[in-house]
Amino acid sequence: YAALLAAHESAAARLSDLLGAADPADEAWTWSQEQTVGFTYRRQAHEALIHRVDAEQAAGTSSPIDPALAADGVDEVLGVMYGGAPPWGEFSPLEHYVRLDLTDAGESVWVQLGHFYGTNPDSGESYHEEDDIRVVSHPGVEPDAVIEGPAGAVNLWLWRRGDDAEIKVHGD
Repeated sequence: YAALLAAHESAAARLSDLLGAADPADEAWTWSQEQTVGFTYRRQAHEALIHRVDAEQAAGTSSPIDPALAADGVDEVLGVMYGGAPPWGEFSPLEHYVRLDLTDAGESVWVQLGHFYGTNPDSGESYHEEDDIRVVSHPGVEPDAVIEGPAGAVNLWLWRRGDDAEIKVHGD
């Protein structure tokens, strides 16, 4: 255990040093379509938040979540983790939109519903009419549904780390 903990501390310190010396706009490999150091900053912040919540839930406790970090987490989980089709596929949009209102952050995130099509060049697996979403700018129309709640509650709900007690859903 002590050796594993020391290895983790060493790797974490090296990552922190490397990121601290880099410009967020610098190019860096990531598994995402965004290939910048800034993506790694963002991803690490959200990984740390969600795993902090995991640890707190295991211990039967909780602490406040910064609304700005949580609001960015909502955008990230919808745009990167749940949406954001890979470059080898195609997003076919429908005329249906959902707006997520983050009441304590004063922000909204819009998603457009649609389907994903494509064939993975690595596996050969084909995807036809898979339900998908895409984060979009305000489309200039009324949403089909609105999900509202504090940013932290919405973020945890999307990550399946929280219930919907503070979340309201309006529309279809």
